[in-house]
Amino acid sequence: NAVQSLTRLYEALHKENWFVSGGEPTNYASLAEKHFCFCITWTIGAALDEDGRRKMDVAVRDIEQHYPPTHTIYDYFVELKKLDFELWESTLTVWRPRKVDPFYKIIVPN
Repeated sequence: NAVQSLTRLYEALHKENWFVSGGEPTNYASLAEKHFCFCITWTIGAALDEDGRRKMDVAVRDIEQHYPPTHTIYDYFVELKKLDFELWESTLTVWRPRKVDPFYKIIVPN
């Protein structure tokens, strides 16, 4: 079941047309590896508890050197514009509720 999830996620993320820039393939092998690492993290390693995730982080980093050295492997996704790993935090925007709205009317955007 985990292997099926891995292959389905990889197939969904890894589209051949994403690697073409001006008719020429761009960093195909490197991006394929990064997508594979991301898929392993979020299929095989997704159900682990905090201690298991620490162990998985160490094990994956012993095998694969693509991940940045800071944070854990769970803190990154593959940014297609940069063709590299990026922190999930980079996708967050700053949002503050208006002071005039009462608490019960505040809706936090996603």
